[in-house]
Amino acid sequence: VKGNELMTINPTMENGVVFLISSVQYIGGALAFSFGREFRKAWYTNYGMVVNLFVVMIFATVLITAPYSSFSKFFDVVRYPGGFRAGLFFLCLANFAIMLVYELFVEIWIQNKL
Repeated sequence: VKGNELMTINPTMENGVVFLISSVQYIGGALAFSFGREFRKAWYTNYGMVVNLFVVMIFATVLITAPYSSFSKFFDVVRYPGGFRAGLFFLCLANFAIMLVYELFVEIWIQNKL
């Protein structure tokens, strides 16, 4: 076995889906956990974080929704059918919304009960 053959990674649909969903989950987690009690400053006053979240969210959205391109190839995201990409996008949006709702309402309600 040659040395270069050991480092070859073949992109698969499963790897791409895990990468795309986890990218959106990291963004949602960063935003959801930035809300806090009254002793914290508002999340939107942290301009670096806001710009970073905006750029990374656009990046993830383009990777999920855009047709296969050299940008997708660079990140080893394989071709997905159009319907699958749309479903994946809405699944990521639902996950993002559930995280925000849980942190903003359920977690605060639980803390107030204790």
